[in-house]
Amino acid sequence: MPRLLSVLIFLSFSCYLQAAVTIGAVGDSMTDEYLDAGTQANTDIAAYNWVEILAKYRADDLDWGIYKPTRENGWPDHRAAGYQYNYAKVAATANNNARMVLDFWFFTYAMEIDGAAVGSRYVTDQVPMLVKEQVDIAVVAAGSNDYFYHTTNFSLLGNMQPNGVVPDAAFNQSIAEALLQHVDALRASGSKVLLAYIPEGTAAGENKPVEAAIRAANKLLEKGAAQRGVAMVNLFGFAKNADGGVTIGDFTVVNGTTAKKADLLPSGSTNIGKCRADKLCAGPTHKNHFIADDGLHPNTLIQALVANQVIKALNAAYALNIQLLSDDEILALTENG
Repeated sequence: MPRLLSVLIFLSFSCYLQAAVTIGAVGDSMTDEYLDAGTQANTDIAAYNWVEILAKYRADDLDWGIYKPTRENGWPDHRAAGYQYNYAKVAATANNNARMVLDFWFFTYAMEIDGAAVGSRYVTDQVPMLVKEQVDIAVVAAGSNDYFYHTTNFSLLGNMQPNGVVPDAAFNQSIAEALLQHVDALRASGSKVLLAYIPEGTAAGENKPVEAAIRAANKLLEKGAAQRGVAMVNLFGFAKNADGGVTIGDFTVVNGTTAKKADLLPSGSTNIGKCRADKLCAGPTHKNHFIADDGLHPNTLIQALVANQVIKALNAAYALNIQLLSDDEILALTENG
């Protein structure tokens, strides 16, 4: 074989081996990009989420499709903006029976979340859209909101209060079955699937019965995933310090802390990270906190550790050999917005 032909075949084969796999996701605000999409319910915060981080640092390995940054020129569906293959939406639930309970003092009203008032979409609605994309790998990450809505009432002022409901075995079964149905639909389309455990703390807070219920649902997910040969990922399974905080390189994020307005700087300042639509950006102290400036969602460094959990699971399940995010890469997210 002529030397030139051999080289061309080798290069072609090498490019084939290094081609990025297409990856998409369905789920809730842990997976929905932290963007100002112009909706009532959005995550316009000075932080990055795990999808954004993987798209930024591992685009050679994982292809999330076309990126559209704004609603004005965005997607003509519930996503509004973000990556082509990420159909996750803030406030979404695994089960389309979920309702937001409004407390009118004398009576309550259970409102569907799948509509303009909340600005979300059930995962049931997201799955057929991702199926049409025919991605190589689909991540299914939801369920926390189901427990949150089930155990919480909202006042007309938007204040939240526990309603005393304890999820029972039938409720846990319904959430697990819903998530496994999403898995089945995506697998039937030809995608490999990575199923996330339902995070215990995001919906339960300090509510121990709710935490126990989520653990029970996760046991059902484990059983269903094993029967299907589907890999699972614990998004919050990264190493933690004794107090629940995390250490990245020589920097420690304190558990239980939330970024405030004092942690934000105007756009154009030095040493800043992600910016919000109002041009306020993550300043040098923003990264100190576990929770971002909306008081609810994991901050950038925590989401970067989540991204590494996803990489680990993909490597273990599908032998992708994707390099984990380094400490330097992770910390740089907070300084190079």
